[in-house]
Amino acid sequence: MGFVICRVFLFSALVASLLVPTALKLVTYGFKLEKLHLDLQFQAPQMPELASEEQINQALRQPYFFLGKGAQCYAFESQDHQYVLKLLRFDRNCASGGRGIDGTKVAKVFKAFQLAAEEMPIETGLIYLHLNPATKSLPSVAISGPAWHRHVISLDTVRFILQRKAEPFSMILEHHTKQKIDS
Repeated sequence: MGFVICRVFLFSALVASLLVPTALKLVTYGFKLEKLHLDLQFQAPQMPELASEEQINQALRQPYFFLGKGAQCYAFESQDHQYVLKLLRFDRNCASGGRGIDGTKVAKVFKAFQLAAEEMPIETGLIYLHLNPATKSLPSVAISGPAWHRHVISLDTVRFILQRKAEPFSMILEHHTKQKIDS
């Protein structure tokens, strides 16, 4: 009888040890501060001035709250609901460890953000693009991550995008569809 109880306990402990990390990742969306850092310099040409320094600092003087996770970024909404701060995330296997950056996923993502800033800043709502850490004296920002963990992040040390918050496309489409049906 004691042997059976011991086996059930060991089996339960094994199952729990496998499920807890998975459940934790679901709750936190895999958010970890170390995913915000990548030891790599991206040689971007001079970026266009998208907003005044005063406007950028004003947007960054408030706390931000977790909005969601995309393929390249963790998104945070400003307290006043006017801005979205996208912190670029780097998984362990996204950089090509010493083999150069030109053909990697990271370079393609950086170039896409750069293209958006140069060609479509109004359409994308871009206010500031920070692809290289420590290129400007930026403030620290308070964020509340998933599961409401609070962090203060020095923006000089991470790569990020600051955008004006827009209404999600699905809501706009729904609104126009209702208008068309009603008329």
